[in-house]
Amino acid sequence: MNVLVLDVETTISNKGNPFDLTNKLVCIGMKNPYNQIIFYQFDLPDIQAWINEHQLIIAFNAKFDLHWLRKIGINISKIKVWDCQLAEFLLSNQTMKYPSLDEVAALYGLGSKIDTVKLEFWDKGIDTDQIPRDILSEYLTQDLVLTQQIYEEQCKLFGVKP
Repeated sequence: MNVLVLDVETTISNKGNPFDLTNKLVCIGMKNPYNQIIFYQFDLPDIQAWINEHQLIIAFNAKFDLHWLRKIGINISKIKVWDCQLAEFLLSNQTMKYPSLDEVAALYGLGSKIDTVKLEFWDKGIDTDQIPRDILSEYLTQDLVLTQQIYEEQCKLFGVKP
């Protein structure tokens, strides 16, 4: 199956809520087994084309990312979605209600998120759109890699082919 790992970075008011009008989408990261791209400029036809080339979107807390895509006009109605957060909730027999990417990555022994963005920027009141692109891109890339690795581990546990 042709899969696309997806993650978005947004400003942080109200935890980046896409329905909070003070928030904005900063960048979109997409990764398939062959390529990775991070969109800072939102050329909607290019983003839609990348999505349309795939059969499955993989995300962690997919509802957040998909709300942002819908908000900017991306059509996701014809693509399947695997939400690693929801899958982990099911795999834990519903004991991990809102597992974080870091928690699940640690559970599978995959490493961790890059703390720089949280510690050096968000915790100091610096919003996402003010973070240097190279630092934010590295952070987003690690999130994409961890999400893909979690998906592969979860597929083994569900007995499905990734």
